[in-house]
Amino acid sequence: MAWTKMVCQKCGAEDRIQLYGPGRDREWKAQNHTCKACWIAGKREEEKALGAEVHAGPDGQGNIRIAVERAYEIKDALSAAGYRWDAAAREWYVLLAAPAPSAALRTEFAAKVAPAIAAGAKPDARVAAALAA
Repeated sequence: MAWTKMVCQKCGAEDRIQLYGPGRDREWKAQNHTCKACWIAGKREEEKALGAEVHAGPDGQGNIRIAVERAYEIKDALSAAGYRWDAAAREWYVLLAAPAPSAALRTEFAAKVAPAIAAGAKPDARVAAALAA
């Protein structure tokens, strides 16, 4: 194992990283190195390109869990609408008590999903079907 200075291929920043493994892997790492800041920025761009998505399903305790994935760009709007961050699942969610299917439940479901969709999240097929019913 060897510590060496590497130059980021995107921004030119210099990093000190540990190289290990076969020589061909070390050469590839040297040619394709990106610093942590550039890597994070690239991941954010990928998430932004995919866009946020709303999905819903049971939470295992009799509630309906409405969740929004890849919602970094709209997180402030979701927080203001009462959504909470689940770090383990990496998504914003809100719970909806679901005693039995009814017109009132459909109305409440639509009201809970509306802020996410208004902020730019795309509903998955299951949520779109529930909103259409």
